[in-house]
Formats: sequence, C-alpha cells, structure tokens
Amino acid sequence: MLLVLMVVTGALAGIAAVGLLALLHLVEQRAWPAAATLGSAFAVASPAHRVGALLVAGIITTTVRLILRRSRAGPAGVLVTLWEQAGVISLGKTAARGLLSVVDVGLGAALGREGALKELGGAIASRVAGHTRLGLGHRRLLVACGTAAGMAA
Repeated sequence: MLLVLMVVTGALAGIAAVGLLALLHLVEQRAWPAAATLGSAFAVASPAHRVGALLVAGIITTTVRLILRRSRAGPAGVLVTLWEQAGVISLGKTAARGLLSVVDVGLGAALGREGALKELGGAIASRVAGHTRLGLGHRRLLVACGTAAGMAA
C-alpha cells in the first residue's frame, strides 16, 4: 500500500511541478518579452524595467506574506513541519507560497525555483497521507518522498 502511495505522490508532485514551471515560463514571457532567453532579456532590458519588475515582485511578495502570516501559516519549511507537526502540511498555504515564489522568480528575483516544487511535493504527500490515514512513521516517510519527488521534478 505504501509503495502505491509513493508512486501516486510522485506522479502528483510531477504534475504540480509541470504546472508551476508552466506558470514560471508564462510570467517570464510577460515580464521579459524582448528576447528568446531570460538571460538575454535581462541584458537588453532597460534599468527602469529591471527595477520595476523587482519592485512589482517585492510588492506582491510582501502583500501575500502578510496575508499568510495573518492566517497563521505555520512553519515555512517542509522539514520543520515534518517533525514539529508530524508531517501535516497545509496544501492551500503551501501552494500559495509556491505560486508566489514562482512569480517572483519569473519577475527576476534571485530565488531558486526548486523550493516551491519541493514544498508543494511535500504538501501533496501530506494530503495523500491524510486521506489514507497512514500512521506517523509512514506519513513522515511519504512526505519525505513527496518532497524528494518535487525536488526531482
């Protein structure tokens, strides 16, 4: 049973990663339309465009983070949640943070895109574990597998 749940979790994490990466490419194309690659788009963009994109990213990030903080988002990382909250991760709040991170990266913020994929994989695994009523040890193992699947994606 656990092996089947690991495969399902990996597939769902992969599908979620494809969606987040598609959003990343969409944001990059809209924010930096001047060139074929993101690096060349930065190179030909005006200083005002670069500053403006980062300013928009900062405003969006600040607004969403304040909203999430007000709603008691809990620990930020999957690994902290894995131990402190027995692997129970909020899918909605994690997805919101993931979307925020991907939009920020697309606008030019110096963040890694892998963090969003990793956390969303863990949150998906937590949801799968919750629906199947796995014990604590198996839940933690499945969340670790989901996190790894997100990172691998």
